[in-house]
Amino acid sequence: MKIISYLLFGILGNILGLLAAGKIINGFMVSKDPREIIIAALILTGIDISIRPLIRVVASILILLTLGIFSIVINSVILYGLDLYLESITINTTFALALGAILISTINAIVQYVRRSL
Repeated sequence: MKIISYLLFGILGNILGLLAAGKIINGFMVSKDPREIIIAALILTGIDISIRPLIRVVASILILLTLGIFSIVINSVILYGLDLYLESITINTTFALALGAILISTINAIVQYVRRSL
């Protein structure tokens, strides 16, 4: 049951994060089609669960040396890959990419905190 709630809240956090990034960040555009946003959130959640932990283990020394700031680079690279793969997300600048990664990560952290407190 914990895994299912983690997945569902992860998808919700990514949907909210993508929508917020599209509304708030200049140069970060997200499709208005709800199906495309859900597909992007599903793919991002799959990457978060499967690939990101491996990348974090490999880059753990860099994460420690930069006091966690390298995590923004990891999140940005994953978001850039999503931008390349999907037409429903367009990120025009590196600044928008970094801000989007920070915003989506923050919203995901808040959503997961809410899940744990329920």
